[in-house]
Amino acid sequence: MKYRKQDAKGAAREILKGIWTAMPYSWTAEDEFDEAANRANMERIIADLHIDGHYCSGNIAEFWSMPDAERMRARISGVGPTKISEKKTGDTYLFRVRLGPVASVAEADRITALLQANHINDVQIVLE
Repeated sequence: MKYRKQDAKGAAREILKGIWTAMPYSWTAEDEFDEAANRANMERIIADLHIDGHYCSGNIAEFWSMPDAERMRARISGVGPTKISEKKTGDTYLFRVRLGPVASVAEADRITALLQANHINDVQIVLE
């Protein structure tokens, strides 16, 4: 949903209805994102608690800082396997969040639609 800054409150009132949660993310003892624990927590929120929505932050793409990339990885971890790769451009490092691999083009299309429905629009499909 696109709206102007001055219309943000109205958009929030329209979208944010019912009971929402902001799940704290789980990390391993090595301070790594714990994908299995986060998937289990998200499944409990959706299947067992029947929460109307879940608040997450971030954008899917490349990030200047690892914490931003970790936040996006946390946001999309319930969709499928995720990983962060590092890319150096000149003197700058970027962190790319990747989702997959997936079994088919149809599955990639389904995941793309799911991400876009959750306002994650900068999605690129890469065939390898």
